[in-house]
Amino acid sequence: MPIDIDAHNSAAWDREVAQGNPATLPVTDEEIERARSGNLSLSLTGNRPVPEEWTDVRSRRILCLALSGGQQVPLLAAAGARVTAVDNSLQQLRRDEEVCRRHGLQVECIKADMRALGRSAVAGPYDMVVVGLGLQFIEEPGVVWRQAAGMLVEAGRLLAAFVNPVQYMFEWPAYERGEFRVAHALPYSDIGSLSESERLARFDADDPIEFGHTFEQTLGDLCRAGFAIDGFIEDVAQTDPFSKYMATYYALSARLSKRPT
Repeated sequence: MPIDIDAHNSAAWDREVAQGNPATLPVTDEEIERARSGNLSLSLTGNRPVPEEWTDVRSRRILCLALSGGQQVPLLAAAGARVTAVDNSLQQLRRDEEVCRRHGLQVECIKADMRALGRSAVAGPYDMVVVGLGLQFIEEPGVVWRQAAGMLVEAGRLLAAFVNPVQYMFEWPAYERGEFRVAHALPYSDIGSLSESERLARFDADDPIEFGHTFEQTLGDLCRAGFAIDGFIEDVAQTDPFSKYMATYYALSARLSKRPT
């Protein structure tokens, strides 16, 4: 029977919350207070903050996609933004609600598929859309870019993060040992590039299902959705063997320059 990717990854990320995945651990009270005082430090990739000029958020309407977990969403709210958070994991959204409640912050949380915002209760337009490290859990990034474009005001800003897809090319578990043996072509899929036995040998059956995209899928489709990139940074996961040679994550800023056709 085919796997329902949306349902599978929703349940998988609920479990990641229970297991204490770092992406599900709330920010500290001190970080919230710094954001409140005008010193917002916002990272979409875990380590390196995005440039300060990307974070003019006070009084802005911001739509956050795949960004829940009690981290960036409450920081944006503390910095004065009016935030709507959309995530496929109910437990991740509850993390946002818990942190915001504790600090007296207002945030709207909606459990929905970021590929189908028109079928949810999400109501735009927004001044900014922020997409977290969640594109690797869907097959086609272009769908998200088009959804974001439809939610933005004219010349609205998009901030987004994504995984370096080169990592998906290598054989596992040799990769964990720092041995880079090319085994998979891009685009990659946990369920299309691996046999069922290979997938279950590499991952737990309940782990999130991931996809590795080509740069044309990620950046080309972003441009086709009407965005013009005006900023780009790299970051690394220090525990990843690949980080000694190349960035493991990217973050970008883009402006909506035209409506997608």
